[in-house]
Amino acid sequence: MFKYKESSSDDEENGEKDKEKDDGRRRTESERSNAGEQPKKDLEEEIKFGERLQDDLINSFSDKLQAAYPREIEGLFAIQFLLITDMADVRKQLTGRNPAVQVLFDKTREHYILVHYNPRHHFIEIYDSLQTFDTNGKPTIIREICVQISNMFGHLFRRDIPCLIDKEYELQSDNFSCGYRVIGALVDIARDKNPGKFKYSRNAILDFLKLVLNTSKPTWEMFEQAKLGRHKSYSGSQCVKLYIPNLSYSNSTSSSRASSVDSLASFNSQSSTDSQNTFRKNGGRDQLEWKQGPVRMAKLPVFPEPENSVKRDMTSPKPNDDDGTLMGYFRHGYQSVADFFHRKTVGEEEQVVAEKKE
Repeated sequence: MFKYKESSSDDEENGEKDKEKDDGRRRTESERSNAGEQPKKDLEEEIKFGERLQDDLINSFSDKLQAAYPREIEGLFAIQFLLITDMADVRKQLTGRNPAVQVLFDKTREHYILVHYNPRHHFIEIYDSLQTFDTNGKPTIIREICVQISNMFGHLFRRDIPCLIDKEYELQSDNFSCGYRVIGALVDIARDKNPGKFKYSRNAILDFLKLVLNTSKPTWEMFEQAKLGRHKSYSGSQCVKLYIPNLSYSNSTSSSRASSVDSLASFNSQSSTDSQNTFRKNGGRDQLEWKQGPVRMAKLPVFPEPENSVKRDMTSPKPNDDDGTLMGYFRHGYQSVADFFHRKTVGEEEQVVAEKKE
């Protein structure tokens, strides 16, 4: 678990703290801090409006936010680090007890998205500025992103992973601002604001990015007071809930130290010919079980609590056609019972915490 107060992009003053992290993470953060401490003139030449932000700039910004953040959060690994490291090591840092935020890179579209694990309601929020929906309003997600989410968070769930997509989150109309919007959403989530309620200004985000990277030790007040856009009309009723396959569940008998590439190969091999044809028809995206409704997102008080009907829909999907045997139905029944008691335990813990606060 990474604590924001325990990490910094200043290697000279925080060398001892860096030793507490694994070697892959430490080397990556050293490279990121170097990128963040470059002279202002060089930074102006590297960051130009109209060009997609590079990984190291987003990583350096995340480091500085991490160093200034006053509470605990998990995730915020270097983007490329996730693509080459052993996922078992990453999962050790994601306990599920605290919020977790991570920038993911979709190589298919050369595109950044942001995911946020909500420990209170036990689901993953997906912020994708190129999010698409089919004619029925169902969200479609690139298979590569499904795999990355499952690799990172699959161990926190009994079976399939519940996710939320806010249809009111602003989409980009250009070919370069995905990194800008990831930064805007990251800052807003950190300061307990709902990214779906804002219309982001690319120029304002770019100016703030340069300000943070040119500041040796930015304060949390800088992030709190940053104006990255303006409020827009927002109903709060366009949240879509869906499930993505959990590779941790389907491969529970295999080694947990599978890499991202191995997981993707396994995910592909599990698809039938029919599902592959459907996948191609949908432009390389999977159709997932979904439900639209006013589901609560993040830690934000802008959504009502989930209704009982919504909570009941959080059960695992029925076995697919490939698992229609007697053993398959038995396994599904067992998982349904396990899911019920898991949610019941989580609900009781939340109730105890609420009573203590009162």
